[in-house]
Amino acid sequence: YYLYAALALFTATSVMDKHILTGHKLPPTAFLAFQHLFFAAIFSAWILFARSEWRAEFGALSRETRLLVLLVSVLTIGYRFAQIEALTLAPAALVLSVKRLSVLMATAAGGRLFREERRGRKIVAVVALLAGATIVLVY
Repeated sequence: YYLYAALALFTATSVMDKHILTGHKLPPTAFLAFQHLFFAAIFSAWILFARSEWRAEFGALSRETRLLVLLVSVLTIGYRFAQIEALTLAPAALVLSVKRLSVLMATAAGGRLFREERRGRKIVAVVALLAGATIVLVY
């Protein structure tokens, strides 16, 4: 059920992103800033009221792990900005299809980096998924 919920939420937020950017004429930089401000507020409240083990786990992280989390955070903001800019220029379906190509790249690179077994099968499966998504988009 989590997969279906994630799919529904992803679809809803993608369509709403496009509507806010084009229908309400919100500039992409302002949209990204407001979105991350709300994320920060929501997660700050969650941290304040979450179980104490979570705070202890965060405190136990090494400096290297914290720096890696910071790097991933910055890269996430970068990809979100690029995606939001693309949504102002192209249809949401096209932007999302191109974004899905990242799954193929992550499967190939991650499989090699982490020496995962059956990497070829995983790549074939992702290509099949992308082909199916393309067929749905085109027809």
